[in-house]
Amino acid sequence: MRFNINDNGAIVGTATYTQSGSNTNIANGPHAVMLLPLQLRLLNGSTADFDGSIPTNVIASPENPQHDNDVAGAGGVSTLGVLPMGQGRPTFPNNAYTVQTLVAAQAPAQMSALQYQWKRFLTRRSWYIQSTNSGASWHVTQRSNRGTTTPADDTGSSDYYNTTPSSTKHEFYFQDTSAMAYGNYANDTNGYLPVGSYILEEKAFTYQVNLSFDGTNWTSGASLPVQQTITVKIQASGTNAVSSWVGYPNLQGGNVFTNGMINPVVTPSAVQAIVGSTNFTIDPSANTP
Repeated sequence: MRFNINDNGAIVGTATYTQSGSNTNIANGPHAVMLLPLQLRLLNGSTADFDGSIPTNVIASPENPQHDNDVAGAGGVSTLGVLPMGQGRPTFPNNAYTVQTLVAAQAPAQMSALQYQWKRFLTRRSWYIQSTNSGASWHVTQRSNRGTTTPADDTGSSDYYNTTPSSTKHEFYFQDTSAMAYGNYANDTNGYLPVGSYILEEKAFTYQVNLSFDGTNWTSGASLPVQQTITVKIQASGTNAVSSWVGYPNLQGGNVFTNGMINPVVTPSAVQAIVGSTNFTIDPSANTP
């Protein structure tokens, strides 16, 4: 059978397609290219799903069969978007600055034989912006990094995503509670950061859906780049994120998770925008590796 190109489609694999009566046979093959409208969307509490609705909570079951796992994984919170400081990561109680999101994939209804596989890839860096000279200047050093040479496979547990399109909306979902955690690194807690210092973290995600006809041979399908910028200000010498951190410039503005592709490299303009001054230095190794 000959497949037509769909302007909204993505190449999801190669196949031969034959049909005899009510039976459909699909097999991997090198000579046919199939283009189907497989699409991804970020749902962050203020963005629209494919039907135009704007979900503000984790999609409920039966549309999203992983709902209960998703909510439990966020510490019992179902809200999409930036969560109150300390919430969203039960493995870091009172110590995480979290945004809860879903990535929705809408599958072609006419191709029930396709199988789907989620992948999430991550590149990130974070930096200390240390207040010095009683707040008259700042010094920037690297706090952490991951996937800076090759993006890391950060797919995580299948408890928090599903791969079977729903019967109603033909969607399936990947839940994320991306956060910055207090105390993960020594200088978070050892007095290195006086009040008035900051921590900046930038993450570049790629959410990808792979496709297969046999569950063994997978082809890269649609992908969605997402960027996250987290900025906290040290407000007190506390013992956890709730007592020590405040989102900067505010709770919502300090944890931004949107469509796009960021390059996690600290720049003078980014530091100036945070501290409101040009009186700072950036360590030569701040962006390496």
